[in-house]
Amino acid sequence: VLVTGAALELEDATILATTETDREFDPETFVPGSVRLGTGANESSARGDEAPLGIVTNSVSFVRSTAAASTLGAADAGDVTVKAFGGPVDIDESQLLTTTGVVDLGGEEFDPSATGDAGDILVRGAQVRLSNNSLITAQTGGQGEAGSVEVIGGRLVSASGVDGDPIDETPRSVTISSESRTSTSGAAGSVSMTGGSIDLEDAQILATTESSSAAGDIVLESTESPDENEDSGVSLERSQVRTDAAETDGGDIQVLTNEAPVDLRDSQIVASAGASGTGGNIGIGSGPTTENPTAPLEPVGQTTLQKSQILARAVEGNGGQIDIFIADGELLIQDSQSLISADSQLGNDGEVNINQPDIDLNTAIRQQNVEVKTPPQLQANACSPAGRENPSTFVQEGAGGGGERPVSLLLPHASCPPRPPSSPARRCRSPARCDRRRR
Repeated sequence: VLVTGAALELEDATILATTETDREFDPETFVPGSVRLGTGANESSARGDEAPLGIVTNSVSFVRSTAAASTLGAADAGDVTVKAFGGPVDIDESQLLTTTGVVDLGGEEFDPSATGDAGDILVRGAQVRLSNNSLITAQTGGQGEAGSVEVIGGRLVSASGVDGDPIDETPRSVTISSESRTSTSGAAGSVSMTGGSIDLEDAQILATTESSSAAGDIVLESTESPDENEDSGVSLERSQVRTDAAETDGGDIQVLTNEAPVDLRDSQIVASAGASGTGGNIGIGSGPTTENPTAPLEPVGQTTLQKSQILARAVEGNGGQIDIFIADGELLIQDSQSLISADSQLGNDGEVNINQPDIDLNTAIRQQNVEVKTPPQLQANACSPAGRENPSTFVQEGAGGGGERPVSLLLPHASCPPRPPSSPARRCRSPARCDRRRR
């Protein structure tokens, strides 16, 4: 199926390329088609025996629409490709699917006899925006494998509504996934999102399996540095990035930002494994590890966790490994309600390595401009008369000391009574005698 035009707008539309076992053709030999949406002819691509197809698009808009390629037989399903070079791709309350062994296109009815693989999904545009419960997924409910999902754009955005319009209270309003849906189905594929900036709100990015097959991997990559784009980086709000295997090892998750920030708010990055599988590995940035000591360093910028978790967990198997590489001068900021953990319920805990550069705090210390003054004098230095006619005295009571309060000053107001006329003048030598005379 090929749809072209200068600008493509689909509303309440359905585009299908399917194979079903109840059709007149033989599903064992029939090669299903692919769904490709775009405009013009500038680039070639081919799948199997299909003719090359060139696509250049100014813009693509999906509103309450579906584009799907599926198989219920032995042949592989086709690809779903949406390209808008130079313009945006807007997906609103719509679905892009490629499936094998899924009877009702993303529902809960499966055909385990389907052995063909699901196709791949590619969405590419100057900006890719998803909203209102939109779904991009490659799934398997049969023996074949799920396809991969790749989203590429100058900016990747998911939002809860369009132009601020409210939607129903769905915890995760946008899903991008590669899934193995049943206990007997094939392996899940990978999910990759690459853009100058990635800003996900109320989104699920999944590579999961409910069978004994392997879970897929997930990569989120922001390619522009902060010098090129001040809005670059990866931001997750009320979102989840998750790989999960029911019986085998968890898949890996990689977040790369070219030293731009990573911001998690009420969000999770989880690589988990059930049964005896080992938890997956999570890399925030990349660099040398024990398994690959010569890997080049590609750190992230400031990394902030607010009510968020980064987890590489397992049940009976060992926990996974979490590596976080922070660029020079940047920080890992984590609040008390956030958690970074690679633990296991019954097995050995995994590793958490935070490779943050040392910060020399001495460079931030300055000489303080403070002058320490002599403390005020609180006690008299000597007991001497203020004058010949008005002598003074200094009386120490009890164990001695100063006045009643530390700030009290000793003023020359206390004096001995004048001597009687018949007594020779004597100096008051003893404070105690002077005190008795006064009484």
